[in-house]
Amino acid sequence: MPESINIREIARKLECSPSTVSRVLSGHESSIKISEKTRRRILEYCARIGYQPSIHAARFFSGESRTIGFLVGCEMTDDENLARSLFAVCRELFKVGYRCLPLLNDSRFVETKEYLNIFRRNEIDALIVWGADKESACLEELQNADQPFLLLTNRLNGYPSVTVEQREPIIRLTRRCRELGARRLAGLFCESGDSHRQRRAGFLAGAEGAQARIFSADLRRKEILAIAPEVLAWRPDAVICGNDYAAIAIEHFLLEHGLRVPDDVLITGGDNIPASLDCTVPLSTFDQRAEACAVRCVELLLDRLKNNLPLQSEELLAEPIWRQSTARGEENV
Repeated sequence: MPESINIREIARKLECSPSTVSRVLSGHESSIKISEKTRRRILEYCARIGYQPSIHAARFFSGESRTIGFLVGCEMTDDENLARSLFAVCRELFKVGYRCLPLLNDSRFVETKEYLNIFRRNEIDALIVWGADKESACLEELQNADQPFLLLTNRLNGYPSVTVEQREPIIRLTRRCRELGARRLAGLFCESGDSHRQRRAGFLAGAEGAQARIFSADLRRKEILAIAPEVLAWRPDAVICGNDYAAIAIEHFLLEHGLRVPDDVLITGGDNIPASLDCTVPLSTFDQRAEACAVRCVELLLDRLKNNLPLQSEELLAEPIWRQSTARGEENV
């Protein structure tokens, strides 16, 4: 194949427009109908000369990239739900011939307004922002520029989002502990993040009327073990944790200090990570439904891109998962 061959040259040879060649090679559906005869003639010619279209040329002629960006709105971590969300987005987009472009929200990304430039260069058609937690000028600018984006996991300032309602499952986990006789309830929660604020509020609502105390900490093992002696000294008979990592760490600490779970102390977590089932005493928890939220996020963005439907917020429901850590007096949960 001659090195100079391109979509324009193919169009000239076949006596059609470059945009027609681009639409046929991309496989994109369009309101402009292309006859089967023309489509077959273009495909057969390109196969005969061994032509592979440039992705940049295809984007130029079609006006779309068939790529959706995935921007992590907070520091990149080993978060289980982040991994589930990103995998589900990639999988769902692949099914319909789209790609996912992971993006890092560092200072340069913000200072150079890359969040707008990446749209202007036609590198992405839409953007998913995972875990947004603070006011961001980029979101306001994206909205003002009418660029399609959805928040995933966290709600923020009324921007369109796909999330799970997390207050109610924590209320139910907390009330279950009270039904099992708990009177002193410790809550281990972060202070930042929409998800953690919902969980914190759920604990306070579920513990109303009982002795309740919140221990604020970053919910990682190191930080939880640092405050664990203070939690133990308060002598709770139930510990409601903001996530499974915190629950696993506090369970390990309490067991090491001679307490029995669930006989002496009840423990609950959140997120349903695999380790919540495999720890010493399997945890009662709830699933944040990261994959379901990611799938719905993709569906809504594709509806916007293909059918120009307005983006709106949706909130999925989550149910508690009952396991041995709240099975006091029961053989099975």
